[in-house]
Amino acid sequence: MYIHLYLGLFCMPYLLIFGLSSLDFNHHFFPTQTEKKPLLPIRSVHMPLLEDDRILGEALRDSLGLFGWYLPWETKRDSLVFITTIAQPGKEYHLKLSLSNGEVEITETYKTAGQILRSLHFMGESIPSAPWWVNLWQYYQVLTVYSMLFWTVSGVYLWWRKKNSHPAERWVLLGMGVFSIGFILFVWLAG
Repeated sequence: MYIHLYLGLFCMPYLLIFGLSSLDFNHHFFPTQTEKKPLLPIRSVHMPLLEDDRILGEALRDSLGLFGWYLPWETKRDSLVFITTIAQPGKEYHLKLSLSNGEVEITETYKTAGQILRSLHFMGESIPSAPWWVNLWQYYQVLTVYSMLFWTVSGVYLWWRKKNSHPAERWVLLGMGVFSIGFILFVWLAG
């Protein structure tokens, strides 16, 4: 019984984040105004000029000691500059690399709390070049899913063993279980 209780407490933060972000996807109540920080000091990097934008963007990210996803739709290049964005759940780095001298202008954009929650909602993979402790979130998601499965089964078991339950409650539980599984199979098979 204590395992059931503590797994519920373990899952609670993720369920709150998941619930709030799901509501925001549908009703857009979190503010979306981001805060742009002034340019960080211009830094110089020494790297070969690569033709592939993705490889160049990721190499630039790594040479600056940043972490996050390279965004190909935010990338532009001409003969003088290479512009790209590196995104992570809390902020974005807008990078402008001078192809002639290797100087990089960096602008940080901090995301709002709502944008961070929406990012955590979908983040089931490692963030490229991130420290190990940042990537623990994906394992917390998986543990929460398995904990919830155990939580559901143990909750039904504990309720079933309850001595003062009415027999109609068991029939309702069985009926809803059969209906739910049947509906899932119908949608899966019928498409």
